[in-house]
Amino acid sequence: MKLDLGISASVASLLLVSTLYAHCLARNAFQVASRKSSTRGAPVFRKSCAVCHSVRAGETKVGPSLYGVLRQGSGHSERAVRQTIAAGTANMPAFQGKLEPDQMDDLIEYLKTL
Repeated sequence: MKLDLGISASVASLLLVSTLYAHCLARNAFQVASRKSSTRGAPVFRKSCAVCHSVRAGETKVGPSLYGVLRQGSGHSERAVRQTIAAGTANMPAFQGKLEPDQMDDLIEYLKTL
């Protein structure tokens, strides 16, 4: 009976370690994908947004700086920012149809890094 408990404990430990390792791999893969996406988003920003928006804190061009726009506590949600980019505002053109869905995703990931 002691042998069975020892084997069960070993198997349980192995399963726990395997689960934690898999979680770490998945998290790392997500972070790498986000970094790649944000790297692809920088050129999208330069082409479509930089004419009117700065990435420097407090610097206003035609539109406000987008520095920190998607940081926690900024008061802006990813959903609201996506909607604004897609539909535009009274002072900003709409980019729906001008940006591919993957470009929008990349741009959002880039904005998260500011």
